[in-house]
Amino acid sequence: MLTNPDLMAQMCTTNGGNANHSPDSQVANSASSCRKAAVILAALFLVLHLPGLPSLSHWRGDERFYTDAAVRMAISGDYLTPTYPDGSLRFKKPILPYWAVLAGFKLFGFNYFACRLAFLLSGALSIWLSYELCMALTRLPRESLVATAIMASNLTLHNTSIRSTPDALLCMFVLLSLLGFTKLFSGETRPVWYGLAYLGSAFAVTTKGMSGLLPVAYTFLFAGLSKNSANRIRNLLHPLFILLGLLIASAWYVWAFSKYGSAAAADFFGDQVGERFSGSKFYLIENAVVYLGSFIIQLLPWSAIALWAFVVKRHAVIRAMRANSRWLGFSVGWVLFLFLIFTCGNIQRTRYFLPAYPFLGLLYALPLLEGADDHKSAWVPAAAIKLAYAIACIGGIALGILGHQIALGLAIAGIILAACAGVLMLASTRLEPAMQITAAAAYVVLLFAVDLFLITPNFTFSTAPDITQRLLAEAKQQLVLPMAGMDVGEASQIRVLSAGKIQPYIVADNECDAAIKAHGQIVCTETVLKTWQPTGATVEHCATGSTRWKLRDYLALCRAADRHSFFVSKRVPYYLVTRSDAHRTQHRPDEPESGPNLQTAPADPPTTPGPSPR
Repeated sequence: MLTNPDLMAQMCTTNGGNANHSPDSQVANSASSCRKAAVILAALFLVLHLPGLPSLSHWRGDERFYTDAAVRMAISGDYLTPTYPDGSLRFKKPILPYWAVLAGFKLFGFNYFACRLAFLLSGALSIWLSYELCMALTRLPRESLVATAIMASNLTLHNTSIRSTPDALLCMFVLLSLLGFTKLFSGETRPVWYGLAYLGSAFAVTTKGMSGLLPVAYTFLFAGLSKNSANRIRNLLHPLFILLGLLIASAWYVWAFSKYGSAAAADFFGDQVGERFSGSKFYLIENAVVYLGSFIIQLLPWSAIALWAFVVKRHAVIRAMRANSRWLGFSVGWVLFLFLIFTCGNIQRTRYFLPAYPFLGLLYALPLLEGADDHKSAWVPAAAIKLAYAIACIGGIALGILGHQIALGLAIAGIILAACAGVLMLASTRLEPAMQITAAAAYVVLLFAVDLFLITPNFTFSTAPDITQRLLAEAKQQLVLPMAGMDVGEASQIRVLSAGKIQPYIVADNECDAAIKAHGQIVCTETVLKTWQPTGATVEHCATGSTRWKLRDYLALCRAADRHSFFVSKRVPYYLVTRSDAHRTQHRPDEPESGPNLQTAPADPPTTPGPSPR
């Protein structure tokens, strides 16, 4: 089943031994069908995530580093220097992610759809590249499709693709580079493969620094250790693309280090190397355990089914591994290479292994298909998939019923999930195993997208859109906005949605009087307002935020007699406090109001650390 001749024989059996179709044509048909399925899966990932892309319910703290800097770039016209909101330099990460955000702002305006679009595209392209890379490595379309399905249904890929952070972009470029090198190992010497190999790595370097060098380093190491005469390092060399790759990878760094000197170099190398290996080395053990566990946990449920299949069909799986040792060694080597490197760092991030997931998917695809293609054991994975559909269908119906009493979005989400689960459960019996797994992966993608657009935004939402809309009309010039009891996440979101016209900054609860005296108004929570009790000011409700829902809150919602009232009771009001004599023109941050003992915010208010983002 797992080698090309066996695959040909299987396709003959599948098609009833039709003499009108040669084995070669049937394998070609299989490859064509699998490639189409992979493309459709990548397209679904893109299209289904588009509606929920602007949602702030899944916002995470690292996004602000890139969006804040891109807003300042758009305002100042300095597109080469990333900065924090207070104007201080930020060279911890290279320039390409900032440009990806900035390009979105330029094309689609200042909103979160714009600044995240490039990263969603990168995630979708990573799914397609997973198939092409696995096919180039194995020439086995069904195994490659299953690996692609495992990649597409991965929660880490989903999370990195809906946020303005570099990880999805890095994954795409690393997979591009590995695709180029894999083609070169296969004896294909067209210039396009050299270009992908070296330019993919170069753009990865401009995305996240030294991590972009890993595909080149690993490929050269593999070639150097390989006993196969075809895998020589000299066969990988192309002077033109190596030179062009070096130019692309180094150009911005050369400019930054020459202009800002040791400050830029210390910031960059401190983040890339110096700060990553400090502290007690006991973290090595913890990292190793967590990362090894993540190779199973991150790829559930497929990893669990694959491990079951390995136990049940271990002899057949071992034979298949031996028959495919050529590409198996490359895949295992790449995963171990990343494991050894990232285990040594003192920051634990499972998302660093995103470029390894297509290869792990291949390793799981072998036992998955071995078990699914055997008539004695095929019922187990098929039953597991149908059981998952049944649970999803029941869960969708329950969500639809509860949602009808709580929020319309929840009801719609339940209907969509239940209907699609029912259709796929009925259709799965007519699909061969690789397509069954792909269809299930497509449903997981749908689940992620529905949660992003219709479910989570009902429980977790930001005050930033309401506050921005309320104040933007008054911001004829840059408006400084003190915020009390709030966090840097909401401040960053307001900065983006206002196109930099509103400059929010966080003040402590005991600094509210000074802040309103300086700027005439302040936004605060109800808790701060009750403690502060301002005098000589008008108070108006300006926004509604969400509390942090915990498991007990969801259980209480289900048990509540009046679910809608309980649901609404979890919302939190925010207030705009305006000084009574503040019906005046807001002063620019660099034009302080005259008067004794008057405190003003700095030109670009500091992002004082606050509570973790909502």
